[in-house]
Amino acid sequence: MFEGMGKVLITFASMIGIFALGYYLDNIVIIIAGIFPIIALGYYNYLTDNEVYDQTENKIKKVFEDNSFSPTDYVVGGTHLNAVAISEDNERILLLSRDNLKEDFRHKEITFSSVMEASLKEDGETISKASRGSQLGGALVGGAIAGGTGAIIGGLSSSRSSKDVIKSIDLKLTINDLSSPYENINIMNHHTPLKKDSTVYKECSNNAEKWLRIFSIIIKRNELNKETV
Repeated sequence: MFEGMGKVLITFASMIGIFALGYYLDNIVIIIAGIFPIIALGYYNYLTDNEVYDQTENKIKKVFEDNSFSPTDYVVGGTHLNAVAISEDNERILLLSRDNLKEDFRHKEITFSSVMEASLKEDGETISKASRGSQLGGALVGGAIAGGTGAIIGGLSSSRSSKDVIKSIDLKLTINDLSSPYENINIMNHHTPLKKDSTVYKECSNNAEKWLRIFSIIIKRNELNKETV
């Protein structure tokens, strides 16, 4: 995927060079030759991105149907290679992954009670974390997990990254499974670093924080359930 992005950038740079040459030589034919491919390439990339999105959504929904999984909410990773879905009624989580865009998704289903920790990382650096025990001492308020009414008061430990630009945002889960204790959901993976005031970064960061909150509530509920047993 990123190899293709590199080729696109090289092609785009070449077209800019052609346009600049035409402008320098005052040759309208060369200028048009530079502008037209840029427009065509932009339109092609728009179509390609939408195709990838649609194909990914269809493959994810097929996994839901094949496993009779009714998601309350789900999020697809920025590379379209992984996703995570939750079913609040059944207290189940579906983790999906694949190695490339042509493959169908592999899946792993786990229970809410198996989630032990959730952490949010920017460029590999942990900036926020929720885990069983002291990290979740706050009170749980609200009901629905994904509906925006549930929240943890004083429940998350966090330390904002000091970096001004970010390339990747990941949500990492630690689960009660000795054979495969970690699951990583890539929320954003950009080919070049993005400024924190950029629209793309803000959207991805907000989405990642939303899902960290969701897993924070799941972990807190696990603790409350243990206390009442």
